[in-house]
Amino acid sequence: MPVGDYDADLASVFSILPRDKAREARDYVAKRLKVAEAAIEDDLAWADFDMSGKPLRGGLSSITDHSTRILPAGTDNPAVAAILDNVARHGLAAGQISWNAKAQMLFWYVPITPSNRDSVGKRRLRGFAVTQLLFSEFLDIFNDESGLTQAEIRTVFQVIGGASLRAAADLDALSYETKRAHLKNACGKLMCSGQRELITKLLGQMVHFISISEGEASHAGFVEPFFARYLSQDARLLSRRLSGGRLVNFVEFGPATGTPVLLCHGVLFALLMRDASPHLAQLGLRVITPIREGYLEIRPTSSLFGQDDLLRQWVDDAHGLIREYIGHPCAVLGNSTGARAAVRLAYEAPGDVTALTLVSPTLLQAETLREGKLGGFFDAVRGLVTNSRLFKAVTWRFKKYYLSEKTCRAALIQLFGGNASDHAVLERPFANGDSSYAMFSDIYTSSLRGVAADFGFDFRSVHQEMQALKMPMSILHGRDDPMLSSAEMSAQLPATLAGKVTTIEGGHFIGATAAETVWDRVADTTG
Repeated sequence: MPVGDYDADLASVFSILPRDKAREARDYVAKRLKVAEAAIEDDLAWADFDMSGKPLRGGLSSITDHSTRILPAGTDNPAVAAILDNVARHGLAAGQISWNAKAQMLFWYVPITPSNRDSVGKRRLRGFAVTQLLFSEFLDIFNDESGLTQAEIRTVFQVIGGASLRAAADLDALSYETKRAHLKNACGKLMCSGQRELITKLLGQMVHFISISEGEASHAGFVEPFFARYLSQDARLLSRRLSGGRLVNFVEFGPATGTPVLLCHGVLFALLMRDASPHLAQLGLRVITPIREGYLEIRPTSSLFGQDDLLRQWVDDAHGLIREYIGHPCAVLGNSTGARAAVRLAYEAPGDVTALTLVSPTLLQAETLREGKLGGFFDAVRGLVTNSRLFKAVTWRFKKYYLSEKTCRAALIQLFGGNASDHAVLERPFANGDSSYAMFSDIYTSSLRGVAADFGFDFRSVHQEMQALKMPMSILHGRDDPMLSSAEMSAQLPATLAGKVTTIEGGHFIGATAAETVWDRVADTTG
């Protein structure tokens, strides 16, 4: 589909960013999509060698989400194969860097010493293959305000690889003076006094490639620091290997001997659970929260697609925990974007679910959400997830901006700031002093797969599943929820389900502003 066909969706998706960032993000995506498909480049190729030069393994690491796919040394991946060929032709030495004009790649070899909690591996050399397109994306990480032109980026790329200006000029059929002007302009924009300082600065930044290529080591380790940072006083992090062999991470809130309730979480579930502990202790509730597939993890952006697999995996994980950990059927709670998965669990495993409660669900809308910026945002995201190239480009922009707590605040205020109670919840820090916006930055940038999947469901199928449920079901909804007002819910919810709704004073975060009421209602379903 032509780029122009997505203009309206891009404008809506980026509308929650500050105006200047929104315009910049739209321009970036449009520019990337106007060129060849390869221009949406995300993977950093690398290969490991022992100190004698023997190839050990290869890898593709995403600069978007710092994930890694390990490849055998004999892989036919062209970028990894180019590294092996370069080493076979020119040898291998720590610190070696070269630019291959024919392959249009920069090769860089650095010493590393792999280690983990239990052992330290033998020293090895890691070679990176960097294309000009990937180099351009990399420069954007640390020098996003530089305003380098593509001609200047290409010149810098060639010089970093060791090409002389005359050789670069000959290759590009340009005069030496033109190439010299490109380099001089790049030095000025990057605040470097000359070529030597430019090379020193950018090689220092390229050390970031090493941490990106170590993504596989951190894949399973993101859940623990997240809960340690934001909910350490309230949560217990556990892991259990189910009978099928799958390892499931889950978190418990409330007394260890309390009545179990299984929670299917949404994006901002830390706000739901932040003030829950006193109420859970009083009511004797133990909230068990499996970390949904796609959340609090590091995976390649390419795995954003085939979304139904994520829902299938969560249902299987939840079903396994109920059977093998809890040991008997229990009440299930679905919050915000997690409501869809909670409904599917209840629909597919009715024997495991005694009652279903949905708190501030975002799955009740019709196919077209209400008019306005918020509705347009969610409609646009659902439209974009069907195009892998487009969604990757959009994701990269959000990934960049959402690393900024300030930008996260602007985005969340756009979505929820119109409701005073929601605004107050967002502005209140966690117990350790960290803000809700820092929390959002951490969870969003590590949950791209899950967030994308949550936008991809079919509302009609959800309504049909809800109407088919036999167990008790209730919906707790904020009267002024900016995601879906009470009036809109009444108009869009099937008539057979309208009687299930209990309206509570507040906005989307009633789990925080009306915690006692919400948890009392949940406790009623466990009797």
